[in-house]
Amino acid sequence: MNIPFGIVSNPTRHVRQEAELRGRSVDFRTVDTRRWTADSLRTHLQPSYHAWPDPPVSSPSLHPAELPVAELLTQCEVERLRRSGPGGQHRNKVETAVRLTHRPTGVTAMASERRSQSANLNRAVFRLRVNLALSSRSNRDKEPSPLWRQRCVNRRVVINPQHDDFPPLLAEVLDTLNAYAWDASQAADSLGCTISQLVKFLRQEPRALSLVNQRREELGLMVLH
Repeated sequence: MNIPFGIVSNPTRHVRQEAELRGRSVDFRTVDTRRWTADSLRTHLQPSYHAWPDPPVSSPSLHPAELPVAELLTQCEVERLRRSGPGGQHRNKVETAVRLTHRPTGVTAMASERRSQSANLNRAVFRLRVNLALSSRSNRDKEPSPLWRQRCVNRRVVINPQHDDFPPLLAEVLDTLNAYAWDASQAADSLGCTISQLVKFLRQEPRALSLVNQRREELGLMVLH
């Protein structure tokens, strides 16, 4: 059940009314009346609400790695932590480390190597999107997405693995392979690239290539190199 975000005086009553309109029941013990919103990119929480575990998404067909960052963060718990390890007398005095937990899936990511909290948040978000691409599978159209067509020209895939476009492209590749029972030839044909380009793309995230080969071995297929 998707409920618009906002600040209301009685969020539980609003959830109950929405549930009655849709003929559904809600366990109000799971209604979280405080959570991170898009504005929490800074340093504070703002009260808002949702009926867990049905998170707000812009489209049911979107993989979580494809969501805009602000929307993805509405589905996450954001923890700010003190960095540990060497770094001088000032390192542990400020909570600059960031850990994200994606509530619908439980997937996590953390960043602590940068000095600023905002820089660590950006790194944690990117890592979370990659982790989501690896761990979550979704049903999608077998037609390549506009983003993939933009990055795949003349059957060659051009993408830097540190670019923000990489996580959604990785999710699309893995979803396509999954749809074709991990057959690299069929997946490459569907994506409009060569098998060698598909494998080259997977090599940019070693965990992805390892995952694909694990699935292929389970099906009695040869591993990709």
